[in-house]
Amino acid sequence: MGIKKSQLKPNSQPLYGFVVDSIIPEGVIRLPLTVKDRPHTSTVMSNFLVVKGGSQ
Repeated sequence: MGIKKSQLKPNSQPLYGFVVDSIIPEGVIRLPLTVKDRPHTSTVMSNFLVVKGGSQ
């Protein structure tokens, strides 16, 4: 997505349920989220946790 690590806000709260152990997010970023149900659309600002993932 081209988001730089410097754009992330710190977050050290662990996440559970994605892997056997907990993971610490890289940070949080606020991005617009658009939901479409034609002919109506709605855009809201939403917080997203960014985690470092590997490919399997």
